[in-house]
Amino acid sequence: MCKSSLRLTLPCFHIVLQYINLNIVCVPTGKTVVLVLQGVRWLRQGHDVHVISTQYTTRAVSTSIKQQLEMSLSAGPTPSLTPGSVSYHLYDFWNREGDVDQAVTDLVACVNNGQLHVLIDEVSFDSRKKKGPRHTRLVTRLAQQVPHLYLWCAGIENTETPPALQTQVFTVPLRSAPAVLREIQPVIHRFAVHDYSDSGVPAPGDGLSVIRLSHHGNAHTGRWPLDCAQCGQDIAAELRRLGVGKLCSW
Repeated sequence: MCKSSLRLTLPCFHIVLQYINLNIVCVPTGKTVVLVLQGVRWLRQGHDVHVISTQYTTRAVSTSIKQQLEMSLSAGPTPSLTPGSVSYHLYDFWNREGDVDQAVTDLVACVNNGQLHVLIDEVSFDSRKKKGPRHTRLVTRLAQQVPHLYLWCAGIENTETPPALQTQVFTVPLRSAPAVLREIQPVIHRFAVHDYSDSGVPAPGDGLSVIRLSHHGNAHTGRWPLDCAQCGQDIAAELRRLGVGKLCSW
C-alpha cells in the first residue's frame, strides 16, 4: 500500500535562452524546495531517503537535492532520533528501458522494515513521450512491491498520473518575480502546464533584470541549448559575472 505518495505539478519557467521561436525559461518555482523539505522531514524522523535521477537532464537538480539533504544533517538542530542517510541513484530511462526494471530491483532491495522513502524531480507521465510510460511503470511497480511506500515526485506537465499517486497542483507564483512572469505569460500556453493564478498579495518589487542569451551563431551546436557547449559557457560566464559561487565574508 502506498502510504504517502504525491506528485507536485506547477508552471516551471532569470536567465532566458532564446531558441529560434521557442523560449526555454528556467527559474525557481518551488516544487523542488517542497521535495527537499519533505526529505529533511524524513531524515529527522530516522528514515533513509533515496533521491532518484531518471535521465541525464535531471542530474543537476537531483544532485542539488542530495546535497541540500546532506547539508541539513549537519546544519540542523540535533534530532531526538538518529537521522537517516541519503542515497543517490542514477538511471537513464530515456535511452535504456531496462533501467526501469533495474531501478525497481535496486529500490526494493533498500526497503527497511517494509518502508521506502523516495524523491524524484522532473518526472513526466505523458504517454506520448518515451519516458512517460517508464515513469508510470516505476511508480506502479514500487507501489505493488513495497508495503509502505513513501514516494514524492514533482514535474511541470499537466498530464495524467498513475492511480497510486495523489496530485497537488501549485499555481501561485510565490518565487517568481513580476519581471519573470512577464517573460512566461506569452509562451506558457505552448506547454502542457497549468496557468499561474493570482496570489492576491502585491509583489514587494519587480524583481531583478532578465538576462537574455541566444542559442544562435556558428559557435553554437546541437538542436537544443541543453546540448550546446557554447550555451553552457555563456551561462557560466554570466553566473561568474554575478558572483555566483563566491564565498562572502560579512
